[in-house]
Amino acid sequence: MFKKNEFEVGQTIRVKDGIKDRDFNMEMTDWHGRILELDPDNKMMLIGFDSITLRNTPIEYIETCEEEGLSWYRYNIGYDDVSLATARDTEADVSAVIDELKDEVAWSFLGPGGNEINTILAGTDRTDESAQLQAWYNHLEAVLTFPIKAVVAEWQPPSAPVKSGDKVRILGLVDIHQPYGILVRIRRKFSSLTVPLCDLEVLDKQSVHFEPISLYALWYANR
Repeated sequence: MFKKNEFEVGQTIRVKDGIKDRDFNMEMTDWHGRILELDPDNKMMLIGFDSITLRNTPIEYIETCEEEGLSWYRYNIGYDDVSLATARDTEADVSAVIDELKDEVAWSFLGPGGNEINTILAGTDRTDESAQLQAWYNHLEAVLTFPIKAVVAEWQPPSAPVKSGDKVRILGLVDIHQPYGILVRIRRKFSSLTVPLCDLEVLDKQSVHFEPISLYALWYANR
């Protein structure tokens, strides 16, 4: 039998019945984790949740933690709120689940728009920009109908063929080109040009095209 409060780094703990998360008042009964650090003077410990706990954590909680800049896989908790338990997985299991969930909520720090971006990019590696650009291209190709009235919303260098504030029509997607992302064909007055989609904003904010293009620009600016 374990002795009460005989804690050591590396041991597995279980959160006691009735304990709630102090930030969001969420029930944490039976959450398990490993002790990462101990603060015996204050009777506090830093734990890393195990893979079973992480897989059962509501995704909304994880998304909110991302928005608030809080950790969802590590937690500071008091000695009196936990008891020793038996390990249910390995540290390799934990690392794998954390990586999986980080991909799933990679853009939640951007708020509601970020959660929409997570849906669009579901299944892509957050570190693979080429794969994410392709996912965006496929999504936009499926949801956009051309032509679309837009405005050049980003600052342009003096040599650029368009200027900030120019009104244009987006004629269609062209290609993906680093470092400019998705390129589109536009018409400005009597000329046809290829420009980065991230520089454009749909004129009609009530249009079904406004959100998809705005979300892409938000992702591109924060990638």
